[in-house]
Amino acid sequence: MTLNLFQNDKNLVHGEVSIENSLVPPAEFGTYSIRLPQDLDQEKLKVVKVILWSCMDRRIVRPLYNQLLQQGYQDEEILTISMGGGPVQVGDDRVNALKSAFNELTNTLPVLEKVWAVAHTGVCGGIKHFCGGTPIVEVAKQEYLDQAKQHQIDAEIYVTDLLLEGCFDILPQSFIAKTTLAIAAPDEAKQTVTIHPHQVREKHTLTEVIQ
Repeated sequence: MTLNLFQNDKNLVHGEVSIENSLVPPAEFGTYSIRLPQDLDQEKLKVVKVILWSCMDRRIVRPLYNQLLQQGYQDEEILTISMGGGPVQVGDDRVNALKSAFNELTNTLPVLEKVWAVAHTGVCGGIKHFCGGTPIVEVAKQEYLDQAKQHQIDAEIYVTDLLLEGCFDILPQSFIAKTTLAIAAPDEAKQTVTIHPHQVREKHTLTEVIQ
């Protein structure tokens, strides 16, 4: 199944967009980066140790990639998969295309150690698009906003976190045990992100979370 539909995510944003395959590192901070796992050099996949699955957001994907470099991973050991929404996806066409792509990777990554699936705050353009063009905190059901307040968690972090485990429906079983879920909050002034660990151990769909 083709991943070309994700190239259209460039139309969700205003700004420069870089579109490459997943072996190409994300562009520098400030440029949106769509990275798709197609037309990959099979030899180069043999040394990949980590998959970074992130939104294409210009404030998010490069700082996440830089954090992996700081953890000791080398450029050639990182496979970046990024599009609008990252691990939060809605729509059979998008879900099935990614499911097929991840399944194809199962036999080509012999030394894979980790899948880092990261959603983000600061209004994710992908999730906003899935919500009909409105930021998710503005259309989230009141019960979830109340839960966020009760748990003393930022509302956007909480409602985004509710959606994260949906990515387990996309990932192959062999990848799930290696997957770490997180939410990144951007700091544009410092060109960094703060990582918030996944806390909501339940799977919610977008239609369940929004009004």
